[in-house]
Amino acid sequence: MGLSQIAIRARCLLSADDRNQDPPPDPDEVSVNELSTLRRQVAELQARLAECDRYGSESRIEQRFRALIEAAPIPMLLSELDSGRILMANKLTEPIYGLTLDQVHHANARDLYFNDEDRNEIVRQISEKGYIRGIELWGRRADGSGIPFILSSQRVDYGGIDALLTGFNDLTELRETQKTLSEHEEELAYVMRRSMMGEMAAGLAHELNQPLAAISNYAAAVLNDLDAERPDLERLREALRRIADQSNRAGGIIRHLRRLVTKRRSGVGPVCGNDMVRRAIDLTRSEAADAKVKLSARLCDDASTTFRADQIQIEQVLINLIRNGIEALADKDGDNRRVVVATDGSDPDRILFTVSDNGPVIGVDALVSIFDPFFTTKPDGMGMGLAISKSVASAHQGTLTVQPNPEGGVTFRLKLPVAEEALDRAAGI
Repeated sequence: MGLSQIAIRARCLLSADDRNQDPPPDPDEVSVNELSTLRRQVAELQARLAECDRYGSESRIEQRFRALIEAAPIPMLLSELDSGRILMANKLTEPIYGLTLDQVHHANARDLYFNDEDRNEIVRQISEKGYIRGIELWGRRADGSGIPFILSSQRVDYGGIDALLTGFNDLTELRETQKTLSEHEEELAYVMRRSMMGEMAAGLAHELNQPLAAISNYAAAVLNDLDAERPDLERLREALRRIADQSNRAGGIIRHLRRLVTKRRSGVGPVCGNDMVRRAIDLTRSEAADAKVKLSARLCDDASTTFRADQIQIEQVLINLIRNGIEALADKDGDNRRVVVATDGSDPDRILFTVSDNGPVIGVDALVSIFDPFFTTKPDGMGMGLAISKSVASAHQGTLTVQPNPEGGVTFRLKLPVAEEALDRAAGI
């Protein structure tokens, strides 16, 4: 008896059974055993139909996910949330991990992370909010090497399976490009430092001449006192102390100049913001004096300005901002010309440096373009100093902004983070 015949006869039997009536007469007398067999066959048929429906539904779900993953323009895979078993992946995952697509399907998602705990952390965050966006991690290639990538992941229901749909991008080329750009910026900053030192040569010579002249005068006084019948020993000691102080001052200027013009790899370390301001002012004081500009500092407590940075690069920024203020005052009439450098450590997360001048009013267009490369208002300017300064601030995870002053001139605001985890990223600049 075929399925259709079973179904028709069973429907009649069951319908009669539901009405508690005897089944309609049948030319073939139906025995009790035949009725039992028919009911069993109907139950099997219903089970088979339900199974077909279930498999058809699962097939449609699989087709939808496969269409999504294979059409994705980025590497993408689907894995079980808890076990990490990979359910589906596209061919773009092959070059990422150095595996064939078949090998990816037989791998476990946990093995594709360089650090074992990374996927556990992803699962924890996914369990809390259902998704993650833009997380930078290291993956593991088939040869065991690491690969940087950025991923986003979404919790999904895959036919009753709690799963993760994950898409990611290889950051290797981006990191290499960033490294190349950083090296070029460092090379340009070095060239700018050399150029800046050349422009400041006359002022620096004057700055060195002061302690050397003082040493010469004190030494002559010592010689004169030694010729006396009864030399004043206390006066001699004081003169010798001043000779030592002036010698240390001259040596400090020379050492600092050597650090500024020596080509070297950038290095992040503990620094005192106030000390950097003092050194920057020491190197620009003569230039300010020649321009009849009063250069002063307004510093907060030293302890509140202690943080981590590349000392040479930040000092270069401060020197550049100070010189920018001095040059802005060149056309200002009168004697009231001033540049003020200040520090503010009141924010526990950031240190603020400000460099203010009372020069002429700057137009809105100039303020908007002031950090653009090659933008300058000076006849002989290169227009790179402020652009490099902003780049240095960004590399330190900080900001460099400018705002006009009500009385004229501008204030540059350099904000740098104090948090070590933020500044450690500057170690690569």
